[in-house]
This record gives sequence, C-alpha cells and structure tokens, in this order.
Amino acid sequence: AGDSATYRDPEELALRRDDDPVARFEAQLLELGTLSRAECEGIQRAAQSEVDRAFAEASSASSAGPDDLGLLEVLPA
Repeated sequence: AGDSATYRDPEELALRRDDDPVARFEAQLLELGTLSRAECEGIQRAAQSEVDRAFAEASSASSAGPDDLGLLEVLPA
C-alpha cells in the first residue's frame, strides 16, 4: 500500500487523474450549472470530514481478535 506517487510514473498518474470518473462527473455538473463550486467544495469538505472521523475511530479502537471476526466459526481452533 502507500502513496502511489512514490512508485508510479508521474505521467501515468496524470493520465489516471484525467480519467477519474468522479472528477469528470464533477466537471459535468459544474459545466451544466447543476452544482456550484461552493457546493462542490462543501461536499468535498463533508466527505473528508467523514473519512477523518472514521479514521480516528478506527485508529482508537482496540485490535480485533478471532472472536470478534467470527474466524472461529469457519476455521478450526
């Protein structure tokens, strides 16, 4: 895992960024006037906030053991 910028060719990253379906859809909505730049930025902030909250919650949670994951139900003890 990790940051793809450390092992991917910068040209490939640029091509993938240009082909990002979310970015293309955002551009279409902005062009059609369906979404304003302010609304778009608000959605991005809300999404980032949700990711940050979930990350903080997961980071502070205790590690899950076999009992928590239900592994003992499918794997021999």
